[in-house]
Amino acid sequence: MSSTCLALVTGAIKGLGFAIVRDLCWRFPGDVVLTAQDEVRGRTAVQQLQANGLSPHFHQLDITDLQSIRALRDFLHKEYGGLNVLVNNAGMPSRVSGWDLAGCVLGGGYSHCEGSQAGRGGARLQPEPPLWDLEPPP
Repeated sequence: MSSTCLALVTGAIKGLGFAIVRDLCWRFPGDVVLTAQDEVRGRTAVQQLQANGLSPHFHQLDITDLQSIRALRDFLHKEYGGLNVLVNNAGMPSRVSGWDLAGCVLGGGYSHCEGSQAGRGGARLQPEPPLWDLEPPP
């Protein structure tokens, strides 16, 4: 598990999400993960940023797919032990709220990033179904 700080941006293949990833790559003292529902478009966005000397990472995320959310959660816990910054830019269907996604991804909290104001063990959220049953991995 890495002790590197981590920022994750959902819905980041174009527009505001893409600009946020770009600016985080310039300024954030850690890794930046660009997420997108479409893997091909996500990897293309990462390649565009890499062509400009930046080093974002990619992880597929479909915010309406429980397995996709769980895969991201497991990746974050395994590779980083949690998450320091979440920019929830993905378009949300009316049946899924941003709080659901944040609660499921963050689960038991997030790790402290040196120099940030983020503390340990962020607020436990009570997401609405269908995502309510997600817990941090064992």
